[in-house]
Amino acid sequence: MLGLLKKRKQNAPLDAIAQITEHGFPEFDAALGRNLREQMGSRGMTRTELKQLVSQAEAVWDSKWLPWLDSQLCRLYPQDIDLLCTWICHEIAFGREASVKALKAIFFSLSPDETNNTVLNTLARLRYFEGDLTAGDAALASLSELHPEYDQKWALAEKANGQVKAKDWDGLEDTLGHLLRVNPGDINIISLSVRAYAESGNHARILELLDDIGGPSEISNEYINYLYLNALDLCGQKARCLNEGVEILDVHPDFFSLYFLLRSVAHSLDAAHVLEPVFETAARLHPNHPLVREVQCLAALDRDDFAKVDEILETFEDKSCEPYLRLQLTYKTTQPGAQGVREAYEAYRASGVRHIGPEVQYAGYLIGSASHVADLTYANDILVSQKSRGAHNINYAKMLIQSHVALEQYDEAEACFEALPEQMRKALPLKEAEQYFLQRNGAHRDVSATWKEMATSGGYRSVTNASALPERVTFNYDANRDQVLVFACVYNAIEFTEWFLNYYRTLGVDHFIIVDNGSTDGTGDALKDEPDVSLFSQPGSFKDSAHGVYWINHLMRTYAVGKWAFFVDMDEAFVYPGMSEGRSLDDLLGYCDANGYEAMPSFMLDMFPASSGTDFSASDCFDNSYFAFPSMRAPYRTIQGGFRSRLTDRNFLITKSPLVKVNEDFYYLENNHTHTHLPVADIQTTLLHYKFIGDAQQRFDEAVDRKQHFMGARFYKDLQRSKTADRFERVECTLTYENAAQLEGLDLIKGSDAWRAFK
Repeated sequence: MLGLLKKRKQNAPLDAIAQITEHGFPEFDAALGRNLREQMGSRGMTRTELKQLVSQAEAVWDSKWLPWLDSQLCRLYPQDIDLLCTWICHEIAFGREASVKALKAIFFSLSPDETNNTVLNTLARLRYFEGDLTAGDAALASLSELHPEYDQKWALAEKANGQVKAKDWDGLEDTLGHLLRVNPGDINIISLSVRAYAESGNHARILELLDDIGGPSEISNEYINYLYLNALDLCGQKARCLNEGVEILDVHPDFFSLYFLLRSVAHSLDAAHVLEPVFETAARLHPNHPLVREVQCLAALDRDDFAKVDEILETFEDKSCEPYLRLQLTYKTTQPGAQGVREAYEAYRASGVRHIGPEVQYAGYLIGSASHVADLTYANDILVSQKSRGAHNINYAKMLIQSHVALEQYDEAEACFEALPEQMRKALPLKEAEQYFLQRNGAHRDVSATWKEMATSGGYRSVTNASALPERVTFNYDANRDQVLVFACVYNAIEFTEWFLNYYRTLGVDHFIIVDNGSTDGTGDALKDEPDVSLFSQPGSFKDSAHGVYWINHLMRTYAVGKWAFFVDMDEAFVYPGMSEGRSLDDLLGYCDANGYEAMPSFMLDMFPASSGTDFSASDCFDNSYFAFPSMRAPYRTIQGGFRSRLTDRNFLITKSPLVKVNEDFYYLENNHTHTHLPVADIQTTLLHYKFIGDAQQRFDEAVDRKQHFMGARFYKDLQRSKTADRFERVECTLTYENAAQLEGLDLIKGSDAWRAFK
């Protein structure tokens, strides 16, 4: 626009507008505004010239001086209803309800000689803006009848906005479909459609629209780019989301909202390092921007560099701005032994933010750190109280449903899900919820097939990674003879090898399929000579293979389909109810086969020595401080607490399904903590976890140095900081392990009546 204005030096009003543009937007220069007004009044510009001015002003679309220009034109021509209609349409586009209401009164006070197309178009847009779809349709019908050639694009666009407000999702599909057919490739209509589809929850359609025009780079708008990346995430295409997001930030480092979305995606992929260069670029280009400082703090939190976070927080002059308050809540919920979390949440909420972010953040923390049912109840109460604010937020909906499930309020959970728009329910987080309800109703085969589709869509790196597969070293497996298998990944586990093999042989395992991840302590040599071991080697990145799960998924699907198989670590011993009374593994698997169960839920019971010890018998202590509640992903149970929680002041995921009957639809998703659907047994087992025998501190140091574990080995960093050797003391909840019967008596493992009666 500026170039066009400079070509018309003889036109004084246009020169004045050009000067305003040169002084920058959105600041409005009052002196230049007065100058423009005087020249307009003295020269007596024609109506045509004035409308040309408005058209040129629309090209810049500044929220301050365009409405001001509209007001001046309508002051000079108070009876010109076309100019008034233009002004109203601008205010509608800006979403200014108060201005539209005032102009509406003027609009209806005028009596045009004839109801022309401009008036009918404005009337339709006005009614749609107010949410009166029926009146808007009537005005649009009159426009079609009297002026069939008139372009209804913007009236229909406002209708789409009205349908979003009214939650008329079926009508919205029809309106957007028509607009996109009649205006193919129109960036404005595509942008409108992306926003509308985001509101309706049709994220797959967002991807189709933007892929058709070559991606979001064709629309240089931060919000549209955010919606595109968010759609990729919600459709399960996390790796693509992260890669394309980094490409967008390379071009637009000031698209700050993208950093926060991509950080969440990077966490789920354990790929925070990918964002480090773009974080550094943002900090270099915008060092004093509060959102950039927030990004810097988040990067420091990902590294557990709390001193750096404190340093950056001190640079915030405005301690009441949203970035600072949001960051305070994130900081409090990330630190081990978090203090002041509730105060940080209340300060964030009290700041006047209109979105649901504080509740999603705080409730997620409460559920993730819960040690009592009261924590879950409090999280649920907070979420329920904010239903109106979180109506269209997928993360809020998933959290609310999960909080109901955790409290075993299954009817309330399902009602929340059913109340959501159909398209919204198709987003991956809510599709998981849908599958949870279906499997509760017994639709196991359908749910298994759907979970396979979700797992292979790109949202789970343990399924879709391109890590190099392990190669055979020795291969002793006999598909006809070996029926119960153990799968494991090992690295420098020589002190566990003999104990591990003997334990599972005694249990009744037929064969071991083990991947050596480049051990240097002789583990591989010890395993390759064992006749019931098939050894594979892959010295590549443990992290890039989703911590070995990608390798195990491949091997299980190659050798274990139709068979029972363990996926355990070398420091874990499987224990089940009835074991002390002589019930065998064959009994357990026979019971599962007879009842259609295909997964054995379990958790890690951390064992530790009361004093420094070097063998398994010395590690006979455990903390009886676990809390369990239902969850929506198999094995449909979350268990938190134990010795590791006492050591680290954090809750790490310890739920597992270490024993499964493998089928063609089956994949582990995140280590062996969660997996695609299998019917879960009505028996609770455990894994005695001997992480702390021998020179545990040396193993922790090695894990941190390798940087191959989740979040840069955060768990092992916490163990380093905890001065583990000084915290092996017994506390009030510490007990000495005796046998499986003892754990049954404590309800740490559980057998059903049907299992106890099974013969």
